[in-house]
Amino acid sequence: MIDGDSYQSYYEQDPPIEAMFGLDSKWVDDTLLDRSAPESGIVETNGSGEGRFSAMAKQTDIQVLLVRSGRTSWDESGRLSGRCDHPLTEEGRAGVEAELDAVEGPVKLGLILCSADEASMDTAGVLSSRCSGRVKVVDGIAEMHLGLWEGLLLGDLEEKYPKAYRQWIEDPGTVNIPDAESLGEAQERIVSALAKTLAKVRDEDEPVGVVLRPVAFGLVQAWLTGQGSTALWSIVQDGPRLIRHAVPRALVKEARERSRAGL
Repeated sequence: MIDGDSYQSYYEQDPPIEAMFGLDSKWVDDTLLDRSAPESGIVETNGSGEGRFSAMAKQTDIQVLLVRSGRTSWDESGRLSGRCDHPLTEEGRAGVEAELDAVEGPVKLGLILCSADEASMDTAGVLSSRCSGRVKVVDGIAEMHLGLWEGLLLGDLEEKYPKAYRQWIEDPGTVNIPDAESLGEAQERIVSALAKTLAKVRDEDEPVGVVLRPVAFGLVQAWLTGQGSTALWSIVQDGPRLIRHAVPRALVKEARERSRAGL
């Protein structure tokens, strides 16, 4: 598991929110300053600005739009998906569209990263049609492999394995799922692959969209904000589904160095 404290120094003194997101200060709504989840599940903004990233962010930052993929039939029924591959439902696709509609003004992306599963590809396609951007598949950012738990209903897991279920909810990093990767292994894999790709982004490039399945989304958000595994479900279940980040290049560099060192 990546130690969130290793990255906390990059966020101890936050720059002005409008500088982080490249927005006109008139356009920044107080909801962006609230790290708790809005009722809609989306980071919302309003005002008269264009709603785009710009050169106002520091050149050492990489501008990223983190996007949680739309829902599949298994997501809607409460099944643990893991690596099982399913397309978006009609409601899932409509949900992605609604989240983009809730963002004031256009958001232009130069590159959209996703894994090869159908839900992520479908979501990336919606994002590309709305925000431009070339879609690039990065296998390493695929969802966490849940082994023998894949396909189980959460209700069945709670009934049959109450202790494991409680651990999964309270501190998922302590759970050893049969034939699965651990949460720490999944985060190391996903962050390493993402950092490798982000390191190639130039200062003059357009912002990067990153589409992730639910657990992968939570793990990347935890990395970017220096949170531990106990925060995973508050991120996934209660947090917004679209999040803008100005990612310091130093954070990306450190992630790459840790990966090379096998830490």
